[in-house]
Amino acid sequence: MALAAAALPRGFRNPTAGLILSSGGICSRSSSTASGKIYEMRRYEVKPDKYAEFIRHGEKKYAELMMPHGKLLGYWASSLGSLNEVYHLWEYENYAHRDEVVRAKRSDKRAVEEYLSFALTCLVYQNHTIMKAFDWYTPKLDTPQNWGVYELVTHTVKPGTMPQLEHRVLQGLPARLAEDYPHPLAIWYSVFGNTSLFVSLWPHESFDKRHEHREDLFKNNEDWRETARDTSKFFDAIDVKGLIPLPWSPLQ
Repeated sequence: MALAAAALPRGFRNPTAGLILSSGGICSRSSSTASGKIYEMRRYEVKPDKYAEFIRHGEKKYAELMMPHGKLLGYWASSLGSLNEVYHLWEYENYAHRDEVVRAKRSDKRAVEEYLSFALTCLVYQNHTIMKAFDWYTPKLDTPQNWGVYELVTHTVKPGTMPQLEHRVLQGLPARLAEDYPHPLAIWYSVFGNTSLFVSLWPHESFDKRHEHREDLFKNNEDWRETARDTSKFFDAIDVKGLIPLPWSPLQ
C-alpha cells in the first residue's frame, strides 16, 4: 500500500520510512528504535481498604515530592476493566536517565519519609512495562490536554508475528487517522516485562463517546474494520482499561 508523504494525516510518518524488508517481504522495525526515548508504564494494585487513603495521600504529596524527579506524563485510576488499580506513565531520554531518576527518588529523604513510606504499605502488587514508541507514529504526550477519560489498550501478540502485525496496521491506520475522532496519543511496543505487547493510549471525552465513535467506525469505515479483522489473528489476548486521570496527572 503506497502512500504519499504529503497525504498522510498529521502525526503519521511515511510507512516506508525507517522500515526494512525481511527476506519474506514483511516490514519490521528499524534498528533506529534501539536507542532514544523509553516509556515506563507502572501498574499498582492497591489494597481495597487503603484505596481512598492512598489517593488522598497522593493528592497531598505526589506533585511536590515525586514529580520533580522525572517526567510524569499521566497518572490514572482504573475505572473500567479492573478496580483498585492505578497506572502512571513516565518518559525518559534513555535507560541511563531512568536510572538517574530512580536513584534521585530513593535518595530524596522527604520523598521517602513523607510519601513512599506510607504509599508502599497500601500496595498489594507492583508491575511495570518498559516500552518504545514505533518510529512511524509521533507520540502526542508533551502538551497536557483536558480530554476527560483515557483508554489503555494492550494486545498480547503471538510470538514472532509482531512484524506482520505492524505491516498490517501501517496499511490501515491512515484510514483511522483520517476520521474526525480522537487519535491515539502513542503507540508502543514493549521491550522489558512481557515483550510481546502492542500498546496504545487513546483519549476520549467520555466512555459513552468512546462507544459511539467505535460503533460508527466499525459501521462506516471499511478500511479500519478490515484492519481490525485482519490483525485479530496475531493476538493471543486483548486487554482494555478505562482510565480516569487523578488530580496530579499532567494529562487530564
